[in-house]
Amino acid sequence: EAYNARDFELAAQLLGTLFENTQDSIHLFYQGVALLGNGNTTESIQILENYRNNANPLINQADWYIGLAYLKDKNTAQTRAVLQRMENSNRKRRLEALINQLK
Repeated sequence: EAYNARDFELAAQLLGTLFENTQDSIHLFYQGVALLGNGNTTESIQILENYRNNANPLINQADWYIGLAYLKDKNTAQTRAVLQRMENSNRKRRLEALINQLK
């Protein structure tokens, strides 16, 4: 509920607890997204990298949010590195377009 209400700070806390209790990686993914929504890019990147490095099903989506976090930090070099590993998709094209807008 907190996530849908866009209370990302509370959502990140609750999702972290859910992950600890269940070890269900989907909670880890959404915790990373909630942290990004709350502006905590560093922790978001760490959580989402952890998620993607454990061969979870939403890797391309995790890369999208990791790329957005780097972009929010104005780190275009890291954003481009994330783009290199992403599958060709609408998300990849949107991220490329966002980088190009910064030029």
